[in-house]
Amino acid sequence: AAAGTKRIALASSIIQAPLRQPAELAHRLINTHALSGGRFLAGLGAGSSRPDYAAVGVEFEQRFRLLGEALPIIRQLCNGEAAGEAVFSPWVNQTKGPPILLGAWASGRWVRRAAEDYDGWMASGHTTYREIAEGLKIFRDYGGKRAMVVSVTIDLHTKRRKITEDDHITLTCEPAEASDWLNKLPDIGYDDVCLGRYGH
Repeated sequence: AAAGTKRIALASSIIQAPLRQPAELAHRLINTHALSGGRFLAGLGAGSSRPDYAAVGVEFEQRFRLLGEALPIIRQLCNGEAAGEAVFSPWVNQTKGPPILLGAWASGRWVRRAAEDYDGWMASGHTTYREIAEGLKIFRDYGGKRAMVVSVTIDLHTKRRKITEDDHITLTCEPAEASDWLNKLPDIGYDDVCLGRYGH
């Protein structure tokens, strides 16, 4: 994607950081940022898939503790600072690694950390419009800047009942209704939305 484009921003959506060794993940993020010419945004979070954790032998119940331990290490390394024995030299013309956006449900603790300590928040599209509106208020109240909604499933060939604020953000509807709901996201205050084709 980086090689085939010149100007668009590239984002990872939400990488489940507790499933990876922090220094190794930071190294990948720095390289991707450099290869894209500084256009990469790193979305990091705990995730919510038990099978993913089981597949690599990491305790699902420890995901938030592990995320809390990994994030400062990743950020230090991406900023060119040492973290333990690890330190990465920046590529030519790169002063530091990518902006880090925290992926989280619309809960106070992690949304607040995204606002105060990191470069933005990736709200999950697997929640409701009402919840992401409430989460965004928390994010902005704590000084958060860039806010994205990710993992929004779209299928414009499926007819379904009318979407309400308490439905999950799944755009399986007529094109006109999808357009109406997408236009509400900037009205709520979101900067970006990431759509995923249904069944992808």
